[in-house]
Amino acid sequence: MGKYFAIFEKEEKKAPISLQEGILHSELNIKKPFEPLPTDSGDWRYEINKEVELPSTLWFITRDKEYSFDLRFDSGGFFISKEMLELLNRFKVPDFVFTKLIILNKKLESASTKEYFYLKFFNNKDVIDYSKSKIDFDKKGVLKKSWELQINSSLVDSDVFMIDNWFYHNRLFCNEEFKAACIDNQIYGIQFIDSQDSGIFKN
Repeated sequence: MGKYFAIFEKEEKKAPISLQEGILHSELNIKKPFEPLPTDSGDWRYEINKEVELPSTLWFITRDKEYSFDLRFDSGGFFISKEMLELLNRFKVPDFVFTKLIILNKKLESASTKEYFYLKFFNNKDVIDYSKSKIDFDKKGVLKKSWELQINSSLVDSDVFMIDNWFYHNRLFCNEEFKAACIDNQIYGIQFIDSQDSGIFKN
């Protein structure tokens, strides 16, 4: 049985942990780029673990000057670089949909050194081994804290995967082979944490 890792954001130059200084649009509002639009919301953005139809292009307007990360969770999905998408396509991963993502600064000029896409996975499985994990539940039986996560490897059939549990709705996991490939390909702005510590690790 191999080890599994949670993929966490790592702050580096041009790779902030949070992208809260930005707004995601399904169409570009040139006059008021930071003002929300009705089309900014919908199933494509808020549905979790379901196949959705994405807009043909998405626009992320940021107050930051420039980005150069390869993976970030934002707006209900993942912002990934072309390099990361190519790497995912080399491995066995859950079903996903993706669309072109254009990142602009407040002057509506390009704010990225990479080509980006917005991606959402679906058909994820709950692969938590509840009998071996150390986790707390609320009164309704919902997972509220994970002190030690144990993954049931017999349920894992992908090199990269998400866990179908709201507690981990924004986290990718992977095996040792995918971790090694990310390191070999110099995937930028991420770090790998042993999956058992994924509930308590802080960036």
